[in-house]
Amino acid sequence: MSPYRTITSNEEPEKLRQEQEKIEHYKLEMSNLKALSSMNEALGKINEFDSSLNLNNSRDRFEDANGAINDRYRKENAYSELSENHSEKLAQ
Repeated sequence: MSPYRTITSNEEPEKLRQEQEKIEHYKLEMSNLKALSSMNEALGKINEFDSSLNLNNSRDRFEDANGAINDRYRKENAYSELSENHSEKLAQ
């Protein structure tokens, strides 16, 4: 006696449908895995881009530099005003 059971003609369409459902399920899983892989790759690139720019640190450095420039401008103006001879201005 064979270890395999023979499929009757009445069971063939049902067996075929089950096999087709399995194949469709595997296709769907493969599609989902590909989509996840693509998303992970994209997120990795975004993370690299964000890390390389490090926008927060760049903004902080810019604000520090801008503050230093403004401080120096105010000091230069103050020195300029202090060094002017006010009596010459009054004479004009």
